[in-house]
Amino acid sequence: MLLKTAVPSKNVKMHNKASQYRQQAGWTRFTRLCWQALNTMNVIQYTESYKDSLVQLMELLQDYEKTLSDDRALGIEMASNHFDYMLKECRDSNGEIFVAIDDLTVLGFVSVYVEQEDDADCHLLAEYKTYGVIADLAVFKEYRNQGVAAALIERAEQHCKSLNLNRVKISFLAKNHAAESLYRKFGFEAHEITYEKRI
Repeated sequence: MLLKTAVPSKNVKMHNKASQYRQQAGWTRFTRLCWQALNTMNVIQYTESYKDSLVQLMELLQDYEKTLSDDRALGIEMASNHFDYMLKECRDSNGEIFVAIDDLTVLGFVSVYVEQEDDADCHLLAEYKTYGVIADLAVFKEYRNQGVAAALIERAEQHCKSLNLNRVKISFLAKNHAAESLYRKFGFEAHEITYEKRI
């Protein structure tokens, strides 16, 4: 579990030296933002008090996906019901919703649950029939590129490892090139590809 890593006051001197080193090393703005995010952020299990913020994020995610695929409902029409569905799916399948927060501010969330292939399906080896699924990952726009998504993905993977799963899947719309780039950066690779044709 990621814990808050704000530097305690007794380590201010060491923190200042680290800051000097980062400046001397020519850290980029992106790297400094990641450092700041990791030093003030917690990733925690979902509680009801975060529901409104997560429903808002779900709405924003849906509206973005609608720009990529016209089969998506409007965010405002589905966000609350879909969030309730997602929460039930997680609770019914050893899943979790994790929330990235900075003090009381919600930065983003990830949902992860466990899926299992039918025992009668023989095309997979037994150890690969049960796996984690990252169903939704969303970060508020103003907190992107600050290490939030990385922390959320890492926490979802830790949850899967705690259940002795050896792989985790994630899916996204083919036109969502930003998501593809992000997931590849974190070690995800194309595995099965589904094509669609409208008839």
